Amino acid sequence: ILRLAGAFLIFTEGPLPPRVYLDPGGSLPLVFSREDRRAAASTALLLDDPAYEARFNHPLYDAMVVSEGVGGWITGDLTAHKGVYRVLPNHCLDLDTWSSHRYWPCKDTFERWTPLGVAADKAASAMSHFTALACREFRLALSLTAGFDSRLLLASAKESLPRCSFYTFTAPGAQIDIDVSQELARRFSLRHQLLTVEAATEALADMRDRFAR
Repeated sequence: ILRLAGAFLIFTEGPLPPRVYLDPGGSLPLVFSREDRRAAASTALLLDDPAYEARFNHPLYDAMVVSEGVGGWITGDLTAHKGVYRVLPNHCLDLDTWSSHRYWPCKDTFERWTPLGVAADKAASAMSHFTALACREFRLALSLTAGFDSRLLLASAKESLPRCSFYTFTAPGAQIDIDVSQELARRFSLRHQLLTVEAATEALADMRDRFAR
């Protein structure tokens, strides 16, 4: 599996144990419920509407998501729903026990690992190079929020700031994104724009429905 590239899931059966393996980067999401003995790409596909509401873990969601600016996202293999777990990168889902297990790295490969500092430098260099190329080829506008991902993308654009712009949606509940993005824009002299999110008009809704048909 480690020699393969791309986004994929591998199912094994027959002479092999019944398992689902993710690609090494965990590109395709997979969640599962031992109680239901089912797996899906998302909790919304795994549970019906009543179960989705009944098993929603409000205290966990409030602590980990609503407070994202001071906390983080839902970590590890947890999801926002009780009894529903995420299969992490380098893990497989055992369909006999409905539990996930790490398949890589193995303990005997540690000495061959790239040191963390070296790996981080390589990743940062690759991201910066990618952003610079994108800025040269396209008119680039990057979404800017209080989240870690967008701030990491901003860091990758450090050498390309004159050639890219930034935007933030002013959706309800996004005040922390608005405040942090504006502070970042002031600190780094970014070309930054707040975009107001508004309810679709009847004409736009009709256009959407016609395209859907």
